[in-house]
Amino acid sequence: MAQDPARWAARGAYVHVPFCVRRCLYCGFATFVPAGRQAWAEDAYLAALQRELAFYGRCLNLAAWPPLQSLYLGGGTPSFLTPEALGRLLGLLRRFLPLDPEAEITCEANPESLDAEKLAVLRDNGVNRLSLGLQAAQDRLLRLLGRPHGWAQGVAAVKAARATGFRNISVDLMYGLPEQTMAEWRETLRRALALEPDHISAYELQIEEEQSALARRGAWGLPGEEETAEMYGLAQDELAGAGFGQYEISNWALPGRACRHNLLYWRDEPYAAFGPGASGYLGGVRFRHTSSFRAWLQAWEQWIPQPAGQEVHPALEEWEEIPAPLERAEAMIVGLRLRAGVSSEAFRTRFGTDPQQLWGPALAELQKEGWMENHGSRWSLPRRALLVSNQILWRFLPTQSRVRGDHG
Repeated sequence: MAQDPARWAARGAYVHVPFCVRRCLYCGFATFVPAGRQAWAEDAYLAALQRELAFYGRCLNLAAWPPLQSLYLGGGTPSFLTPEALGRLLGLLRRFLPLDPEAEITCEANPESLDAEKLAVLRDNGVNRLSLGLQAAQDRLLRLLGRPHGWAQGVAAVKAARATGFRNISVDLMYGLPEQTMAEWRETLRRALALEPDHISAYELQIEEEQSALARRGAWGLPGEEETAEMYGLAQDELAGAGFGQYEISNWALPGRACRHNLLYWRDEPYAAFGPGASGYLGGVRFRHTSSFRAWLQAWEQWIPQPAGQEVHPALEEWEEIPAPLERAEAMIVGLRLRAGVSSEAFRTRFGTDPQQLWGPALAELQKEGWMENHGSRWSLPRRALLVSNQILWRFLPTQSRVRGDHG
């Protein structure tokens, strides 16, 4: 790995905490259930993470990076950690990563594993944004998904976070669930709004092939495409009516509360990644660490530092240098997920060319079909295109890259 800090510097960092009390039935993420061995798992994780941070510190000269604008702790369930382990984790990250004093620091949490002591530890260690996985207001739907909490616990978690001093709270909701009705989705939206969050993410249930229990057993009672589209439209209407602006396909926020870390992804800006299964984008390279917690642990337990310039990440699963045509296409694709769309001027500043020059015929065809809008020098998707964006955005990929899959 190269050491040039100017090339490899990030704007933000993602840290994957893989632990869960149990794996949700729809989950396709890299998770690990300690099953009674929490103390061992936490100690082993933190020791390996320290080695990984030290590795990146040596290879990429983290100390020379400009201050990071965001830090995101995701999972898994970061709030599964004990208060002591949470404090150790955040202290470790501050030791190795250059954080801007005004950085947005987010921690994902589940209601069943969040309490007053953990909230105080998070607050006292600089976490200023919480993302709570509530998903549905009906306990029967939560049980169908294998969620380890009920709606009442979610309500209590939001209230406890406010009482602890958190002023930036996001909640995650899901639609298109097995046996979910339109009335239940409306109730979920309204009960979530009654909690007065600052940000809401609403995701359609995605069942990843072979990655989740729902995929293996076969999903039952899923709403059809038309009903799912109606659920999405209902979310747009209900959230807009409550003063939430939709800034990305699946994300709404009150003014000034858009997630800064997620905006890095949609603006195709560089971000570092740490932990098992974590994916990053630095220096024109997309990479991913092994998703197996045990394999990641073993790799770092056996790691021996090498001379400068000869270091190789021992738990790297994917490493792809992005060629210029694909880099331009990916910037267009992720940018169009934002309601603000893609600025031709900003695109030209970065790449020396603009979307019209690269994809003129495709853009003209999409405009004619009503799937694309142009406002001066800015390209964006109309409302009707948001839910089917995957079927539109692939057109920007170079022909040889279209086998790479879903970029929506």
